[in-house]
Amino acid sequence: MRLFNSILVGDSDPFRPALVRLESVHWRDREALAGATRTLVVKSVQSRREDVRVIPGEPVTLASRTGTTGVLVANDLEDEAVYVYLSLYSENSERLSIGEYTHHFEIAPGAKTTVYVPLSARINGSTNVHVSLQNADGEPISSQDTLIQVNATGLGTQALLISGIGLLILVAALAPRALRKWARKQAARAKAAEAGDGTADGERSADGSETDAGSETDAAGTDSDPDVRAPETDAPEGDGTPEGTTPNAPAAGRPSDATPGDGDRTADGDTTDDSPTTKDDPDGSGSGK
Repeated sequence: MRLFNSILVGDSDPFRPALVRLESVHWRDREALAGATRTLVVKSVQSRREDVRVIPGEPVTLASRTGTTGVLVANDLEDEAVYVYLSLYSENSERLSIGEYTHHFEIAPGAKTTVYVPLSARINGSTNVHVSLQNADGEPISSQDTLIQVNATGLGTQALLISGIGLLILVAALAPRALRKWARKQAARAKAAEAGDGTADGERSADGSETDAGSETDAAGTDSDPDVRAPETDAPEGDGTPEGTTPNAPAAGRPSDATPGDGDRTADGDTTDDSPTTKDDPDGSGSGK
């Protein structure tokens, strides 16, 4: 009862009435009843001490040289708060060492708390860590310690190395495929560009042929291009007969097709002059009268 009372917060003494009854029964020389009562009280005290406990957890695996594990401490007493000291030590300190953690703490009635403990492994392997709850004087509350198995594998560095190698292999495997895909896309774009240029050139050549035809038409005598315009003739458009003249009449000042010279030649070689004379135009007016 004294050990149990040493972890209680305040001056609480829940088993004081039971102790008084034991003393009273023993003084009356009723040892059989006193022994049975004492056994009952001892079991009750042990049961209440076990309500303040470390909850065992799963084995801890350290994937690297260092790690942290949580130790869960529970206070199942319904009416009493406790103030305890947590103690951990390694069976093989050369293989596994324990860092700094919270040693003293208070737990409310019916509450739980987790203490995080840093671990450091020097050698791979399995090591047991002993966990116990003590009072302020270092006396253990429970007769048996709680064991936590810690397995140090050192897989963290190995996993990192393996992951790096796997990433390099993945990049080396996928890079050529990515480059080939990129090259195919570039080739497809180049072909599409060439096809577009060919279509544009075909359209331009068709337009050019129409322009050439127009140029030929201009060269044939249209007024669209003055440099290649055909020579002008005296004959106007239409039937080729000047206005105010009789068809098939010779042009003024020009001999007809049948006239070799200025006058008509007769059959005997004489030449007839068709020009008007003063006899036909006595007044010189040119009217022929």
